[in-house]
Amino acid sequence: MVTICENYSNMWGFTFSPAKSKLLQFGKRRTSTPTYLYQEPINYVTSARHIGIQLDTSLKTMDRTLKACRTLRSTTTSVIRLGIHPAIVNPIVCAKIIRQLCYPKALYGCELWGKLTCTEILMLERTHHYICKFIQGLPRRTRSDMCVSLLGWLSIESFICERKLLFFGRTCRLPYSAVSFRILLRRLIDARYNQYDTRSGFACDIIEILTKYGLSKYLDQFLNDGQFPSSAT
Repeated sequence: MVTICENYSNMWGFTFSPAKSKLLQFGKRRTSTPTYLYQEPINYVTSARHIGIQLDTSLKTMDRTLKACRTLRSTTTSVIRLGIHPAIVNPIVCAKIIRQLCYPKALYGCELWGKLTCTEILMLERTHHYICKFIQGLPRRTRSDMCVSLLGWLSIESFICERKLLFFGRTCRLPYSAVSFRILLRRLIDARYNQYDTRSGFACDIIEILTKYGLSKYLDQFLNDGQFPSSAT
């Protein structure tokens, strides 16, 4: 793969930086074979950031979830301290601003998150409930379900599922020649018809979400005739 990248850069007249390049090995089997880019070695690392998403070779996601919770708390506190406070602004307006500014920042890349553990979901929900009470100026011991319903919000798990479904819909409406569309189609077929042992990944996750919300018919229609409903539907 490194050779492919090197040949591609030579063909289009640009270069990668070997010093800034990092190599991650996923899986239990590891190799210490040196890898070179432009005849310069690339360092092996256990974690790296790619387009804003932290990748870890151990496939552990607890650190990512902890960071999302901290970011959500800190950004919400910063925004409210700027003057968007329930004592000044209507809580509904405040909630809308927080939802548009803080949640996308804290949950950046959640479309590609795998299935969360019960502990991770509990951590995210506790932070979500804290934000709901903070926005409305309610005591911390107030019932969480009432605080969320007063704002018209759902659980943060539902928010993540919504982001995944929107990402899935945009990918399904891409042209057939798009590489991402063809990769997704192959993964969906493998996961749907059990051609391979695929128990994890975005395809299996999206199938589970569609089944959970009773939307499996749209997946069957897409796999049968390639038609996917528009966002207006």
